Amino acid sequence: MAVNPLRALALLLIVLLAGVLPALAQQAGGRICVAAYHDANANGMRDPVEPLLADVVVTLQNDRAIVVDTYLTTGRSEPHCFEGLAPGFYLVGFSGGMAAPTGEQDFGVTLSGAEIVPLQVNYGAVPEAQQAQSPATAPASSLLTGDDSVLLRVVFAAAGALLIMVFLAAVGLLIFWLRFRKA
Repeated sequence: MAVNPLRALALLLIVLLAGVLPALAQQAGGRICVAAYHDANANGMRDPVEPLLADVVVTLQNDRAIVVDTYLTTGRSEPHCFEGLAPGFYLVGFSGGMAAPTGEQDFGVTLSGAEIVPLQVNYGAVPEAQQAQSPATAPASSLLTGDDSVLLRVVFAAAGALLIMVFLAAVGLLIFWLRFRKA
């Protein structure tokens, strides 16, 4: 019995789609990623030599001031991402960690639902014993909205568009072949 190569290709496409679609569905929702770092120079930006801080409590609240999730930083595995978030306003708050903030402790973040790159919230602080030695000259917290990585967003959009075009071309060729093949 001969195997029809186009039917095998169609079956392969169906199997691939059956595996990809559930994975895409699991990734639905917005992401807000957080990190707390030791802002040794109080410049408001995390420099490569500035380590992460442990034991900082991060609280995520929705627009009704209901706590959605909390996280305790480890100082090793950050940034931590709150995933599967519905579009809307969220308040990200930082506290504890035996550290004094060198800037804001609470950040308002709005997810539109169209983000490709997760929103990143960074919180800078100085250990309390060191705060008297290094004055805060600038806010040590920064909110990166994903606009900082426009190139990354363009690359992901182009790759997605290319993947969709290839898939649609394959489906079109399959339909054309099935419709106009000689019986």
